[in-house]
Amino acid sequence: MSSPYDLLRSKKILAILDGDTEFGVYSFTDGKKNVDIKMPYLNGPTLCDISNQFGLPARYEWGAALSRWQYLDNLLEYCINEGKCSDLLAYLFDKERFSGALSDCTVEEINGAYNFITAT
Repeated sequence: MSSPYDLLRSKKILAILDGDTEFGVYSFTDGKKNVDIKMPYLNGPTLCDISNQFGLPARYEWGAALSRWQYLDNLLEYCINEGKCSDLLAYLFDKERFSGALSDCTVEEINGAYNFITAT
């Protein structure tokens, strides 16, 4: 059974979703701060935590771990099969996920940068 979400499993899309692909720089209106236009970087342990939250048991083991794109691909495949893909995408694109890159910003700056990044 094929799903329209299967397109998300391409390595190019996985690189966007795991934070590897940048699309330039967003400059704040004050001209003093910039942030890369990209999804938040998801490291192996974080991807395992997300997998566990969505019901896919995953454990990160240093030295014997999968690549980050493999963890994300496994999670996407699981979510597609379980009908949870839209929930996973909502989670990944939630403003809270961007808090690390935008931690020294005002609420207005966070809203502006988040809206620009997610629209790009």
